[in-house]
Order: sequence, then C-alpha cells, then structure tokens
Amino acid sequence: PVNAKCLSENSTILDIKSMGSIKFFNVFTPNGDGTNDEYPVEISNYENYQILIFDQMNNQIIFTSNDPKNRWNGSINNTGENCLPGEYLAKINYTLKGEEPQIKNIKFTLIRP
Repeated sequence: PVNAKCLSENSTILDIKSMGSIKFFNVFTPNGDGTNDEYPVEISNYENYQILIFDQMNNQIIFTSNDPKNRWNGSINNTGENCLPGEYLAKINYTLKGEEPQIKNIKFTLIRP
C-alpha cells in the first residue's frame, strides 16, 4: 500500500542547546593589580566540577578545588610559596547539566613581572 493515505513521511528538526557553558583561559598574571590575578574557569549550569593544577616541571599537583569560585592565585595550594612563571597544566573534570562528564587538559601560562 504505497499510495495509502496513512503512510506519510514526517520529519522534525530539533536544535538542542547545552544548558551550561564553560570557558577556559590560557594566561594569567598574579601580580596584585586587580586584573587576571587568579586563574579562572568560568562555568555555569553544571552538576560537578573539579580542577587540578600541575607544575609541569615536577608533575606535582599544586592546587585543587571542587568550587569554581575558589580560583588559583599562583601560589602552592593558595597559601604557600609563589609558583614560578611558566607553563602549567589544568586538568578539569566537569559535567554540564544534561550532558556527559568531560575531562579537559588545558595548558596555560603564569606570567609575573
């Protein structure tokens, strides 16, 4: 019954947008001038979040947080000795609402005057 009235094709196009967003940065300058003094990850509408920051020279974790409002200030565990200028690695585990868990590895540069 190819010509039957009950046989018809329908198609629907769905545009599914993410409920959350995340933004990473590649440079920060913790010099006390009020601009870029902490390493931010801007995330919204998320279910979980964790950041681990590694010193690439020694491959050691120097900062970790489960709260994106708790940003790295360029010192060991935000309370210790200031870290040297150079490249660092942030491993960010997160899940935006309605999406699958993600892991991002971001290289960024710490610049001091």
